[in-house]
Amino acid sequence: MTHYETLGVSPKATAAEIRSAYRKLVLIHHPDRSKAADASARFARISEAYQVLSDPERRRSYDNSLVLAREREARAAQRATVATETTPPSSKRPTRGNADLPRLAVLFSRGRFEEAEQLAYAVLDAHPREAMAYAVLGDIARTRGEVNHAANMYAHAAQMEPRNPLYQQRYEEMLSRAAPGVTASMGASRQLSAVWGSAALCLVAACYIALARERPIAPIGLSLGAMVMLFLSGVVTGAAYSLGGVVDRFNGVTASSSGRLSPLLGFSAIALVSFWAAAALYGLIALTQRSFSPSLNRIIGATTAVVAAGFIAVQVSPMLAPMGMLLWGGNFVYLGAIAGWATADALRPVA
Repeated sequence: MTHYETLGVSPKATAAEIRSAYRKLVLIHHPDRSKAADASARFARISEAYQVLSDPERRRSYDNSLVLAREREARAAQRATVATETTPPSSKRPTRGNADLPRLAVLFSRGRFEEAEQLAYAVLDAHPREAMAYAVLGDIARTRGEVNHAANMYAHAAQMEPRNPLYQQRYEEMLSRAAPGVTASMGASRQLSAVWGSAALCLVAACYIALARERPIAPIGLSLGAMVMLFLSGVVTGAAYSLGGVVDRFNGVTASSSGRLSPLLGFSAIALVSFWAAAALYGLIALTQRSFSPSLNRIIGATTAVVAAGFIAVQVSPMLAPMGMLLWGGNFVYLGAIAGWATADALRPVA
C-alpha cells in the first residue's frame, strides 16, 4: 500500500485533508483504543504515512518515487510482452548487472544519452538498488534541465549508497534549484541581474573595439587589444552567469557521477580552432541524442551575442576586418566564458 492508500486519501489531497484523515484513523486504530492484534503495526504505518505526507519536501520526494516505480513497472511489462512474443520459451535472457556499469559511464561521457538512459533502466530492472544507475539518470536529467527528475534520481542514489557524498551533494543542489515560491523568485531576479550586468560590461568592450586604433594581427584580422577584450568579455559573462545561477555548477556539467568527463570539455577543445565548428557539433549531438544542456545553450547564446556586438563594433573601426571577427571572435569569447564559469564556480558556496 502507498502512504495515500494507508490514510485513505487521494494523491492530490490537500494538507488539511491529510491531517483530517490522520486524526480520524488515530481515533480508530490507536493501540489504546483498538483491540485488534495488528493495531500497533497498523498505527505505525499510519504514523509513518502522515509524517511523510505532512512534510512538503518529503511528500514531493515520495511522489517522485511513486512515479519512478510506475515507470519501471510499465517498462518491465513492455519488455516482458516483447520477450514473450519474440523469444522462444527455451531461451534465457541475459541479466544486467555490474558488468554494464563501465559501459554506462562511457555512453554518458560520449554524449550518447538515450543509449545510456536505456541501459541504466535495464540495470535497475535487474538490480533496483544499483546507486550508480540512478546517479547517471540524474546526470542525464540534469543535463536536460529536468531539475525535479534529477533531484529524484540523486535522492535514490544517495539512499542506495549513503556513504557517497557526491550523490547527496548533487541531490541538495537540485533540490535548491527546484525550490518554489520566494526562493525561485529571488533566483530569477539574480539571474536577470547577472545577464544585464554582463551585457553592460560586454558593451564597454565593444566600444573599445570600435574606438581603438590598433593594427590587426595577420591572418586573424583582429588586434591584440580586440582579442583581449573578447576574452575578457567571455570571462565576465561566464563568471556572472555562474555566480547569478544562470548556469549549472561547472563540475555538474563537465563530469558525471561516475567520474567520467562529459562532452563539454571536448567542445571546448574544438573551440580552440573554431567556435562555430564546436557549436555545430554540439547541436548535432544534442539533436540526435535529445541532450540539449540549458547551461551550455546559454553560454553558446551569450558567446554568439558578444560576437554579434563585436561585429557591429568592427564596422566602425577602419583597422579591423569584419570577417576576422566572425571567424575567430567566438573562439576567444567562448574560451573566456568557460574559464570564467569554472573560476567563479569554485567561489560559489555548496548548495
